[in-house]
Amino acid sequence: MDPVTIWEVPVPLVVRKKTGMFPLTMNARLHYHPKAKLVAQIREDVGWHAKGMRIPPQEHVTVRLCYAPGSERTIDTGNLAATLKPAVDALQDAGIVPGDDARYVTELPTELIYDGGPRRAWLVVEVTPRPETEETPK
Repeated sequence: MDPVTIWEVPVPLVVRKKTGMFPLTMNARLHYHPKAKLVAQIREDVGWHAKGMRIPPQEHVTVRLCYAPGSERTIDTGNLAATLKPAVDALQDAGIVPGDDARYVTELPTELIYDGGPRRAWLVVEVTPRPETEETPK
C-alpha cells in the first residue's frame, strides 16, 4: 500500500459574529492583541490536528486553503491570507516542514467550495518535490 501523501487538516473558524463563526480575514479590523490571540489559536489548533494525523516530516509540501462559506455569498479569497499564513506556520511548528518559505512550502490559491454544507475551512497538505531553483552566480 502506498503511503498517504495528501492530508486535509481542519482549520478553526475563530471570528465570532452574530451569524456564527468565520475565518480570520485581512478585513478584520482588530486591535493587535485580540488579533494575536486568534492567530495563536489557528496555529495551535492546526498544529495539533497535523500532529494527530501523524503527518511525517517532509522536505516540501504544497498547501491550499479550502473554505466552504455555508452559503452562496461571494468571498474575496485574498482576504483569507490572514487564516492561511498562521495555518502554514503551524506546519513548521509541528515539525512537518523545516521552514515556511518557498523552499519548503508552495501555497496555491484559496479554493471556495459551494457544497451546501456547513461553514468550515481546511488545509490540503500534499507532499510534492522541492522546486528546482537556479543558483545565484557568485
